[in-house]
Amino acid sequence: MKMIAMTVDSPSNDTGGLCRNIFDDNRCTTLLIVKIVFAILAICGCIFLIFVLWLFNKRSLFYQILLYIALGNILRSIVIVILPTELHGRHPWCIIQGILIQFTSWAIITWELCLTVHVYVTIFCTEETKHRQRIYHVACWGTSIIFSIIPLIPWEYGPAVTWCWLKDPVWRIATLYAEYMVFIVVIFILYVIIIVKIYRKRTTSLEEHRNLQQCRKRVRPMILYPCVIILEGILPLAFRFHNIFNSDEDASFPFTVAFAVGFIFWGWMFVTVYVLDPATRQDLLLIPGKCRERWGQQGIQEGLPPSSPTPQKGTNTDRTERDAVSISVISIAPSTKFVD
Repeated sequence: MKMIAMTVDSPSNDTGGLCRNIFDDNRCTTLLIVKIVFAILAICGCIFLIFVLWLFNKRSLFYQILLYIALGNILRSIVIVILPTELHGRHPWCIIQGILIQFTSWAIITWELCLTVHVYVTIFCTEETKHRQRIYHVACWGTSIIFSIIPLIPWEYGPAVTWCWLKDPVWRIATLYAEYMVFIVVIFILYVIIIVKIYRKRTTSLEEHRNLQQCRKRVRPMILYPCVIILEGILPLAFRFHNIFNSDEDASFPFTVAFAVGFIFWGWMFVTVYVLDPATRQDLLLIPGKCRERWGQQGIQEGLPPSSPTPQKGTNTDRTERDAVSISVISIAPSTKFVD
């Protein structure tokens, strides 16, 4: 009997996590094809989203964070496609793949949390922080590096059926999935706070009331965004917890394939929902004309500062207008930018 406890989950066995030790050759070939096909689809999808960011001139910090998430997914998909996985745990390429998958996975989830924090801070903080972007970079990249180095100390990187990653499922939970579940809860809570505060806000003038009603209309879909994170993470989480609590059962091939697809698309769905907002989706048919416009004006516009004036601070009306601008980026009008 092929036991996960003696193969996939044994940290002392450098070859137990190989696909051929758990499934037959035909299934391993099928799994390999599925990984390559969906990884290429994820790469193409992220490249298209990056193209949309460039085409519609989405350059605010909000969209820069989405760019980092997309780049993280591209790097992880490339690693899955080009690096061999049927290697023993001591092979350098297996270690490199495991480290890169751990690093990019952490980069994706930390930047997803960072995006939500940025939305919250932009809406409710009266003082702008010039060093906010630097803090984001240090927190996200620093955390990703730390959690990539920790499993290297006890040499936990090795074959994990679908690719080289962490051999022991306990380490997978402790160094990624547990934190990911906490991030999901925090993101959900932050969005709930944003929605509740916007709906409880009171106005003192007709203009403020009009802006507030606009905010409330645009903020309604925001509760769906943490649901996207849950949707893209449910298969990887379910698969890993299944391996822990059912370690003495045979490996499920359909479950393994579903996990591989869900893990590859991790981050891509999140970026898609934010980038392809309703306004942008309506303009997708205008892409050819927009391309001609962008390429024709690239030489003229390159390096010029934005023409829109910076809103003044200090009044309640300005504060409400700033709230409307911030929410409209989320809701999502492509012509609106964050006040960074």
